[in-house]
Amino acid sequence: MIRLFLGIPIPEELRIKITRLSSGIPGAKWVDKENYHLTLRFFGNVNEIEYDDIADVIEKTHHKKFNVSLTGLDVFPNRGKPKTLWLKVDQCGPVISLKRKIDLLLREELKMKEEDEKFIPHITIARFKEVALNKLISYLEFNSHFKIDAFPITQFNLVQSHLTKSGAIYQVLDEFILGD
Repeated sequence: MIRLFLGIPIPEELRIKITRLSSGIPGAKWVDKENYHLTLRFFGNVNEIEYDDIADVIEKTHHKKFNVSLTGLDVFPNRGKPKTLWLKVDQCGPVISLKRKIDLLLREELKMKEEDEKFIPHITIARFKEVALNKLISYLEFNSHFKIDAFPITQFNLVQSHLTKSGAIYQVLDEFILGD
């Protein structure tokens, strides 16, 4: 079985900027900079036949390159019981449009249901089991003006996620290049 997701990679120079946020919250498990991405869809565990079907359908997705920027931070599911710290994607209309195209193709051709949760384009930078809320609020306030100016999105990838005790290891299985 392959633990699979569809994600947009983040350029190296931006991953370096994002890592500057990776301190200041005791107990946070910071995501390794090599694993920063913007998830379009999580498939979970699929077999090789399902993987091939998914890749074939996604190959049919036609979408133009676009730009996004990153502005500010927030947490899931809420500030009272935070589990995930994430960077907000600004100018996210094209990301949502790309996801809708992919979801429509998957539904029409493979009868896949849409994901239950509302899609919020973001980049996860840390996870928490427990966190001191006062430290988190201070961190969010201190970093409230964090911003990365618009950068180009030129591809998205099917990625296998290997879970280990020290964290996830990602392996790109397929790359899909966006058009001009």
